[in-house]
Amino acid sequence: MQASALEISQFSLRAIRLGRVNNTLKPVSIVEQPLPAGIIKNGLLKDENAFLDHLAKLLKKFHSPGSSWVVTLPEAGIFSMYRVFPGIPSENLKETIEMNYLNFLPGGSQEIFWGWQEIGLPQNKKDTPKEVMLSSIKKADLNPYLNCFAKAGITPIAIEPKSCSVARVFGQTQNTLVINLDKSEQNIPWIMTATILSDGFPRLAREVCLESQPMEELLRVIRNLLNFYLIEKKETEISTIILDGKASSPAIAENLKATFGVEVKFATDIFRTFANQSLSLALLGAGLRAAAGQREDNSLSLLPVGTQEAYQEKNTLQFLRGITNIISITAILFLVLFFGAIIFYFWLANQADQQLANLVTINQSKSDPKITEIQTILKDVNPKIEIEAKLEDQMTAWSPVLKQITATMPAGVALSQVSLAKEDQPLSLVGLAESREALVTFRENLSKQSFVDSLQLPSSNINQDNVINFTITITLKKDALLVSRN
Repeated sequence: MQASALEISQFSLRAIRLGRVNNTLKPVSIVEQPLPAGIIKNGLLKDENAFLDHLAKLLKKFHSPGSSWVVTLPEAGIFSMYRVFPGIPSENLKETIEMNYLNFLPGGSQEIFWGWQEIGLPQNKKDTPKEVMLSSIKKADLNPYLNCFAKAGITPIAIEPKSCSVARVFGQTQNTLVINLDKSEQNIPWIMTATILSDGFPRLAREVCLESQPMEELLRVIRNLLNFYLIEKKETEISTIILDGKASSPAIAENLKATFGVEVKFATDIFRTFANQSLSLALLGAGLRAAAGQREDNSLSLLPVGTQEAYQEKNTLQFLRGITNIISITAILFLVLFFGAIIFYFWLANQADQQLANLVTINQSKSDPKITEIQTILKDVNPKIEIEAKLEDQMTAWSPVLKQITATMPAGVALSQVSLAKEDQPLSLVGLAESREALVTFRENLSKQSFVDSLQLPSSNINQDNVINFTITITLKKDALLVSRN
């Protein structure tokens, strides 16, 4: 099912879901929920309860068909950088980055969530140096958001900085400055997110709070940002400035054009198809990522699990849920057959009793046609009763055993196969465990069950997804599977 996108800013929450209309992507749903001051400041979540309350209001208005979301976060609090790896083959790039990322990013491995993405420039041939973008965020800063997502029923499949979302909208743009100006309901302060795009990536991004004199502060911050970028990248000029956000106005555009001598455009003029008061470039970019699907998504993500790994994990969980459903349905069918056989047995017995009662009231004359008819019926019924009795002796009461096995399963363990043997043969359980501790707990719980005579764990191994495959063999007690009779 297609994912939705969520943009988080200091003054609002926005959600979007894109769909195809005549082979063209268009917004299917866009909603916005204002945030009071103090809930988010400098990109950090300060009040989880208030944030969760407003997130629930947003979701109530949005009516998302699924729980998968691409989330774009404020630029403040996220560290981003670029690094060139010369002479590294593409197949070894991931391993090289994972071995060396702590040399580039601030904080230890236990302190940050991080992600990376290769810069796919046209000249990036096999033997050319590989350039990558790396970003990180403190776990202490991201965990409050993740806690709120879990409580709200949101499953983030990718989390990215706002600058990456903006870059996705423009593609291979050269030296373009995108300025998003957001404001509160009181008009001041403004939050400015400035992103300089080149080759389809955010080469420099800053988020600044503009308070007392927002226009003067805006021009000063933009001047410093441009000077740093042009000197650092040895560029001569910025080609275009694009204005986005609720605080954008013609007056600001005129001031920027007069100060820097660069053409200034409004995002709403460029993307008229998506013109909407609640739509920002960052929200649109996140929506495009959500609409593209996760199977081939190699874009940067700050999630503890990468986007592709999250997609594979989700499919695995769906498979395990399917196996569990099959086992449950099989058990229900067995119960239906079991009780159906018992009802049939009592029906046959009742029929026999009625026929015998009729015989008592009938003369025992051999010449009576009715007696002959009753005797014929009894000859037909008696073999059926004997067959039913034999079937009952061969029936194995698996339902109580399966119910007890299911009850002993701890979190993190799922069964994929149950081999239902005869009374004198062992029972085999095959399944998956997320950790060695969960498997040990399951084994100990089973050994305590009244129907277990002995238990063996002949094999267990860890697959490529770090999930433990195991097989457990149970020898049942002699009377554990006897069918009870009235």
